[in-house]
Amino acid sequence: MALSVPEGTSRKISGAILLRDRDRAEADQVIDGFPVMPRSRSIVDALRLARIEQGRAILDEALRRGWMNADELARWCDRLRDH
Repeated sequence: MALSVPEGTSRKISGAILLRDRDRAEADQVIDGFPVMPRSRSIVDALRLARIEQGRAILDEALRRGWMNADELARWCDRLRDH
């Protein structure tokens, strides 16, 4: 499991990869007390962690299912540049 957390967070969560980010995108819901990012941000985070082959499959599936579109991907890429 990978979680996006604010840069400077020192908390550790067993079994989780923590993505420490400067970007503080707004969570769009809370599940079991954890703020959850929009699906499009979760897809982008998965792409950041994946190998190229996995990333292609993730992005293809996300675009095919309508979970995000090319414009959303471009916006996230611009927003997260240099992270």
